[in-house]
Amino acid sequence: AFFGTTAYAAVHTLHANAYIGTAELRLIELTPRTDEGDALVELLVTLLSAILPASFVLSPAVGWLIDKRGVVQTLCVLQVLAVVSAALMFVPSAWAQVATFVVFSLYRAVLYSVLIALFVEHFGWSAWGRCFGFACLAFAVFNLLSYALVYVTLEYFDGKFLFANCVLAALIVATTPYIYLVHRGHRASRERARRVLTASNSALPSDKGGRQ
Repeated sequence: AFFGTTAYAAVHTLHANAYIGTAELRLIELTPRTDEGDALVELLVTLLSAILPASFVLSPAVGWLIDKRGVVQTLCVLQVLAVVSAALMFVPSAWAQVATFVVFSLYRAVLYSVLIALFVEHFGWSAWGRCFGFACLAFAVFNLLSYALVYVTLEYFDGKFLFANCVLAALIVATTPYIYLVHRGHRASRERARRVLTASNSALPSDKGGRQ
């Protein structure tokens, strides 16, 4: 469970951090090298800087989603937002990236809340902090891949992020089966609990009226 959960989280933190770190370069790719183009890049970067922190006002809604609908359904929401944001990064329009900003900001707001809930659920309150700490170390190492993607983009693709987008999108899609594994684990846990309850009820002595 630890390695699967850590791998899932590492991919998603890479997606989140790589986009934030390269947003300005991505906008430069999509705008002409003129005064107007530079002004547009500056405007959009400022807009992204405003949208990202504002999305965390949704944190109570994310908490409600985790509490009421469960971790699995929240992971499904996260995955949809991740795929949509990754797809929008392929759109070759600077203004269209405003939609990417919005979806990505929603994705990032859900991401860290659901990761903590996932580690607590898998490892319990007594151990989740230790496990999450080791996982964060793994995230940091895996996130070094973002530097490699930027280097390859600038050195071999003339600053065009098509290759990097394909790598990130492929990694995001590859994490989808993990959600099914979590769902299957939940179903197996419920089945075990049902069997234990049934066995406990069967072991209870019956009174004369046949009631337990």
